[in-house]
Parts: sequence; C-alpha cells; structure tokens
Amino acid sequence: MNINIFRSLKVLIASKDLFDNWLQAGIKYFLWKHCMSKGDILVKCNNNAFVLNPKIYSLVVNTYYDKYLKNISCNNTLKGKLWGAIDFVISSDGRGFLKMSDDVTIS
Repeated sequence: MNINIFRSLKVLIASKDLFDNWLQAGIKYFLWKHCMSKGDILVKCNNNAFVLNPKIYSLVVNTYYDKYLKNISCNNTLKGKLWGAIDFVISSDGRGFLKMSDDVTIS
C-alpha cells in the first residue's frame, strides 16, 4: 500500500479538529483530486461557513497536520498563525491572505 494513503488518512482525521463537516469536505477534496468532481469545498466551523478552493483547503489541512499552522480561530474569518509569525487569514468568501506582524498584507 502506498505511504501517501496513510498520510492522507492522517491528515483527514486531523481535519476534524478544524471543521465540523471534516468528512464531507475531505471526500469532496478526494473526488476533486482524482478528477471526479469540480468546484470549491464548503467547510463549516463554529456556525460559520467558508467556500475554499481545493488547493487552499489542502494547504490549510496539511499545514495544520504538519503543525505549521497553529492557533486556529473560526469567527467571521478563518485565522491561524503560520510558522508562529504570520497570520494566515481566510475571509468568508474564501479569499486567503497572509498578514505580517507589522500589518503588511500579502494576497
């Protein structure tokens, strides 16, 4: 069995700490990755919903699993600390951007 399958399952299981609909979002990503589905992925947390591009979804769950993304909060934005120094922010419309401590924004 391919080692990537084990990592994918571990990442999927870790995503339950991030999203209320972690299984549904993970299945949608799997289908997208294998060209069986198109479109964005709806994720839900703390009664908020975010529509994420599948590549952004993958970035969020993988960096969280690898412990590069920490201090996740889910209010009107999905926000976390990337590498402990950079704010990683996703707005409700799914747009992601990075914000440095000195208010420099990279989109």
